[in-house]
Amino acid sequence: MSLALKRAKKLNKIIEILSNIFEENGYTEIFLPLYEFYDVLKDVAWDFKDENIIRFIDRFSGKSMVLRPDFTPQVCRFVSLYMREYPLPIRVSYKGRVFRNVDLNKGLKSEKYQVGCELFGVKEFLGDTEILFMAYNSIKNLGIDDFKIIIGDSFLVNEILKHFNNNEYILKCLKQKSINGLKELKNKNVIDENDYDFLISLIKSFGDREVVKSLVQNKDIPAPFIKRLEYVNELLENLVQAGIPEDCIVFDASEMRGFDYYTGINFDIISSSGDILCGGGRYDNLMNKYDFPLQACGFAINVEELLSYLKFEDDDLSYDYLIVGEERFFEALKLKQKGYKVIWVLEENEANKMPQYYKFGKIIK
Repeated sequence: MSLALKRAKKLNKIIEILSNIFEENGYTEIFLPLYEFYDVLKDVAWDFKDENIIRFIDRFSGKSMVLRPDFTPQVCRFVSLYMREYPLPIRVSYKGRVFRNVDLNKGLKSEKYQVGCELFGVKEFLGDTEILFMAYNSIKNLGIDDFKIIIGDSFLVNEILKHFNNNEYILKCLKQKSINGLKELKNKNVIDENDYDFLISLIKSFGDREVVKSLVQNKDIPAPFIKRLEYVNELLENLVQAGIPEDCIVFDASEMRGFDYYTGINFDIISSSGDILCGGGRYDNLMNKYDFPLQACGFAINVEELLSYLKFEDDDLSYDYLIVGEERFFEALKLKQKGYKVIWVLEENEANKMPQYYKFGKIIK
């Protein structure tokens, strides 16, 4: 079988496995449009900037359209329109492609196939636990073992930024994990020694649960932030109790990914090779925009990033019969009616090429 066909078969297998996992856990699949009106997404989609989206004009309405850059707003709108009467919690899943206008010279992909799920109407602690466990379990059930769950907390980061009056330079230092930048702020008396020690402790806090415990006990951290860190500590303990290995979990106290989009926990699942296999988090404010205020969290798996990590026993397309010749056309149809997997071809010279690409239990010429 050609590499292209093997790739397609493997992609379909991954999508099938993930879809089954979601269904078994109560997540109902929904189908969403490939493109949306620009105005519908501009205030709700992740990192929605003109330079990041693929935009075009609808020739009939003259309105600006975009290829879907993010599933989550579409899911939220679907739930608000069609699932208001459903009992809580609401669990939905989806699959399809998302599109971003990126610099291909940097090796970035402008098109990704994602499979994901979203959870609505569960209080924060239980919702975070379920969605993180679902993400871990999904990757694990594909047979991938060597990965880390990198967890940040946008709520904590936003509270810290408020504490410093949303200082843009502090934001930049945290994003870049710049110790020199913080030293410069201290030298200019923008922050005092205690603030400096606190921010440095955040930047350096990257690691296992012990990192969180040490932050909780750190006297340099202002009291208002300790309560949130205690929440994170309890969440990580809960994940370990649920069966996620402790050495699989990493906390990054200054993680800034989506700090202006997520409202709580955010996370990436990253392979040992550095590929982002999955990402997600909590976005409680988003449902308010659809007049259906529910707590919400979810994740999406980047299916094509999984390809190099998976090996399925049978990569070849297998069939019960190869039937050759015009006179056996109806014989092939009868075998199909009986439930056999059958390929029929007209010419024998074409039939002779078929075993290069497919496996057959029996060939009838």
